[in-house]
Amino acid sequence: MLLCYICGINELGNRNKSGICQECIEYIKYKCAATNCLNEVTGLNRKCHKCKNSGKLKGRKASEETKAKISKTRIEKGLAKGENNPMYGRKHSIESCNKISETRIERLEQGSIITWNKGLTKETDERIKKSTVSMSENHADVSGSKNPMYGKSLKDIWIEKHGLEKAEEMWIARNKNRNEKCLKYRISKPEIKIAKILDSLNIEYKSQFYLNKSYFDFYIPEYNMLIEVDGNYYHCNPRIYVNGPVNEWQKGKIDNDNRKNRIAEDNGYRLIRIWEDEIDIVWRIIC
Repeated sequence: MLLCYICGINELGNRNKSGICQECIEYIKYKCAATNCLNEVTGLNRKCHKCKNSGKLKGRKASEETKAKISKTRIEKGLAKGENNPMYGRKHSIESCNKISETRIERLEQGSIITWNKGLTKETDERIKKSTVSMSENHADVSGSKNPMYGKSLKDIWIEKHGLEKAEEMWIARNKNRNEKCLKYRISKPEIKIAKILDSLNIEYKSQFYLNKSYFDFYIPEYNMLIEVDGNYYHCNPRIYVNGPVNEWQKGKIDNDNRKNRIAEDNGYRLIRIWEDEIDIVWRIIC
């Protein structure tokens, strides 16, 4: 009796020509064989369900029953066009637009969705070339000073469209959202360790505390204390760099640290600076 060549345990039946047992077929995942498709398939399928069925109805007319099913599904998923779409005549709020944008960026990073023109140029793809030529022809008469956007900022356009008061609100909300997005990617690994240490000690804190146009890593209200977590290289740890900064980057960081020290002192806060190598010692003791 032949054994499965993957697991080497399960026996294969006489009619099994693949050399793989049923358990392994259900477990193993392959990439879809279709071009630019990142979906995974299991078993002996070469293509995923979406790619396998695409093009089957090309050149054929769907029945009225099928059309009704497709229409119903699109309405349920919010993909319907015109008045059947639940968003017809409505606009997404700024918060909703930001959520949609964040979700799309995350899915792009994960590879769950892929842009059709990724890696393509006008030299390699006829569609891109055609689109580029069409755009240059259509916008040839609105370049430079002829363009209605020439010399105007986004805020100026909002003022013209919504009035000064509304434009100011929109501008503040936009900058706030941009700052929050930037802060998501600004948190370093040493800061994460400090946050876990504070959590383990049940100390209440605020991360990325804003004060006088500067962000401090942590603020502890109970002690009116600010904490700055400094990396050995970027902030030029004097125990390591005995002769001082070795480049302009470190010099700039030192100047910025001194400025933050003055801000904390002028506003009555106690500022503590913790070096990256000191965090590892505390981390090993507590965690």
